Amino acid sequence: MKLRDLLKIESVVDKRAVPSDMIELDIEYFSESKQQNIDIMDMHLVHFIRVFVKMQNAEMMTVDEIMEKCQPITVNIDGVEYVRLNEKIMEDYKNA
Repeated sequence: MKLRDLLKIESVVDKRAVPSDMIELDIEYFSESKQQNIDIMDMHLVHFIRVFVKMQNAEMMTVDEIMEKCQPITVNIDGVEYVRLNEKIMEDYKNA
C-alpha cells in the first residue's frame, strides 16, 4: 500500500485530517531500478523504509570512504589546482 493511501487510512482511524504539509509534500527519490524519479508518496511503505535505511547508511559514510570509492579529478583553473570528485560517484553516493 502506498504512503498516500496509508495517510488517508490513518486520518479515518484517528478521526483527524491529514496535515496539509503531508498532502503537499513534493519529495522525489531516484529509483535505480526504474531509472527515474518517484514521488515518495507513491512508494509502498516497505519500499520507503528500505530507501530511508539506505539513505541513513549513506549519510554515515565518511569523506575518506567517499574518496576511496572515487578517483578525484584534478582541474586547473587560472593556475590553481582544484580536486573535484567524479560526478558519477557522487551521484551514486547520493542514491546509495
